[in-house]
Amino acid sequence: MNKIIFSKNIFKDVGVLLIVGIMVLSISTVSSMGAVLEVSTDKEVYSLGEAVIIFLTNVGDEILSGGGPIITIYNGGDEIVYQEACYCWYELEPGEFITWPPWDQTDQLGNQVPLGRYVVEGFLSGGSGGYTDNATFFISTDNDNDDDNDDEPLTVDITFPNNEDIVSGKTNITGIAYDIGGSIKNVYVQIDTNEWQLAEGTTFWSYMWDTTHVEDDRHVITAVSHNGHVYSACVSIAVYTENEEEPDEKKYPDLKCKGSLSWSEIKPRVVVSGKFTIENIGDPESELSWEIDETPTWGDWTFHPCEGEGLKPENGPVTVQVSVAAPDEEEQEQEFSGQVTVLNKNNAGDYEVIDVSLSTPKTKIINSPLLTFLENHPQLFPLLRQILGLI
Repeated sequence: MNKIIFSKNIFKDVGVLLIVGIMVLSISTVSSMGAVLEVSTDKEVYSLGEAVIIFLTNVGDEILSGGGPIITIYNGGDEIVYQEACYCWYELEPGEFITWPPWDQTDQLGNQVPLGRYVVEGFLSGGSGGYTDNATFFISTDNDNDDDNDDEPLTVDITFPNNEDIVSGKTNITGIAYDIGGSIKNVYVQIDTNEWQLAEGTTFWSYMWDTTHVEDDRHVITAVSHNGHVYSACVSIAVYTENEEEPDEKKYPDLKCKGSLSWSEIKPRVVVSGKFTIENIGDPESELSWEIDETPTWGDWTFHPCEGEGLKPENGPVTVQVSVAAPDEEEQEQEFSGQVTVLNKNNAGDYEVIDVSLSTPKTKIINSPLLTFLENHPQLFPLLRQILGLI
């Protein structure tokens, strides 16, 4: 019978193969960056007239295939001062770069551009929409012969907030800047890629940033100082903004009524009419909901409309038509009064009162045998009865 003999190292070999297989599988699952273009310059601050060297580098992990490039340089006002194109095709391996011919700081007309901040943008066609990136640099006066400044750097630092802090509302960005061989003239602050803003102060500087004007997200704060001749290197930190949404400001209505209801010498059961107005004199865009809440206990009252919703100050007054039947003649009172109350449905303390008065003709009562006879015989002497007010 044949025996199967295993080598002592067989299990070790199998283990090595398994580890290698897992490593290969792990590497294969890592997502690829693809081709990524990065635009950079050889320096951040240049003297006036000094050549600016521009690099276009593939910082991705795949070959960048693109045509061009197109190089555009903008000044601090986002105006194009230089633009040039080269129609070539490139196959840039990861880490490989193109060096653009040095820019001599002249504009399209050949004039020296002024001191300040500039942005260079590079573009290569290809991929989905092409590849683009930009870099910022500064041009200052030539200080190569200023021995006092060679070993005394111009600096700037951000002291608050700290890197990766969470900020909200109005945030006071603070920092320090110094120039041992001179004095700081200005400090500028930039939020993300927005325009540079002048900070308050110099050696100790600050800039108030209202974070409610930006989306809650990660934002980059950059600062640079200037001594009137040269700019410092830029310093940047990243922060996160978190702001609660402010509720809409409450708008309050205010009820106002104008008018009165008064009638005189109204015969019993006769229906009379009148009117008054209702208006919202509260906050702009506020909405008033109202209703007729109380009426006098005498008479039969009708209101049109008797209630309303959503009345705004911008709508103007609403007219309410009123009708009432005068009380019966058997009533002893000849003068009637009372009040109509109009109420804000959402605020019991906001109401208006309309005064009401109504009078009926007074009946003269005379005890006389003649009047008694006429009342008992209504068919007799009609003319006399009319003169005496019996009909």
